[in-house]
Amino acid sequence: MVDNTYLVASGGLLFRVVVLATILGALTWSLGRDRRRLRCGVLATASLVVLLDTAVVVARWLGLPTGPVTTLFLPQPGTVWLLSWILPVTLMSVTSVVGMQGGRRPVNLAAIVLGWVGTATLVASTFLWQGDGVVLPAVATLIIALAAAGSVTFITWVAQGLLQDSGQWGEDDLGPEVVLVLGARLVRGQMTRLLAARVDAGLRAWERADRERPGTPLLVLSGGTVGSPVAEADVMSAYALVQGVPPGQVVAEDRSRSTTQNLLFTRDLLEERGMAEARVLIMTSAFHVARTGMLASRLGLRWQVTGAPSYWYQLVGNCSRELLAFVVERWAGVSLTVAGAVAYAVILVTLS
Repeated sequence: MVDNTYLVASGGLLFRVVVLATILGALTWSLGRDRRRLRCGVLATASLVVLLDTAVVVARWLGLPTGPVTTLFLPQPGTVWLLSWILPVTLMSVTSVVGMQGGRRPVNLAAIVLGWVGTATLVASTFLWQGDGVVLPAVATLIIALAAAGSVTFITWVAQGLLQDSGQWGEDDLGPEVVLVLGARLVRGQMTRLLAARVDAGLRAWERADRERPGTPLLVLSGGTVGSPVAEADVMSAYALVQGVPPGQVVAEDRSRSTTQNLLFTRDLLEERGMAEARVLIMTSAFHVARTGMLASRLGLRWQVTGAPSYWYQLVGNCSRELLAFVVERWAGVSLTVAGAVAYAVILVTLS
């Protein structure tokens, strides 16, 4: 017979079920309101953490191993330990593949070393936590807690991007009236593979819209002179014209030097054309979807965002940069996620 003492002592399944149902309800409401807001990613991550915590409780109840670590933040042994592995293992796996695909560039080699060293450090910390004394277990617990915090932030960022990218117009809508392709740095005046992938994906989206309303949708190509005397928009526009887009439906926005300016200058351009309320689809790279969508939402733009596929070897530096920028720009939301986890832990401790 299964002993339910642990379930009762830790607050029981009922509390966790109520919390999970509340979070999922809030997530459903938030997705209906505006899936580009950071709260969607935070709520999705919170639901995952609570679900994982509940699974750990049930596993301990059944006498199954759940990991050796008890952390400062969550009272369930194993919950944070399980979370702590997500980011380092993902980084190790992805960077190893990227290193083989992208060559021996310093950024690739550095990412591979970081991924493997991070995973090895986490393995060592798991064993050190069980050692004698005070200092080494304390240091090990801190390392595991930091790894778990990084994993939660990573999950939030990924969830935000996935939730946004799935939020396109429904089947009953007519689709975009404007396809906006965000620029990227040129190399010797030419498009990189990353930028070419964005433009090609934007062209495919524009072609679908043009089939629905021939001669109507605009293709806006946005990007100024960043690290090159030639504007990104001019190079992209020339490419689009060669691909058969009519000149009257191609618009080059060649002043912007950042994503914020991409959006603001395009908004001004559309207002000048009497298209302030037009349905706009922003095309960027997959790793850039989350930040672009949150930025559009903050600027009051009801535009949708989708991502063009990226090559494996492009993911290392770009994803690292985007994740760091995500933490810096959205520190309040990330802090809210951590604060929620702490409050959740305090309630469980109080109930125990």
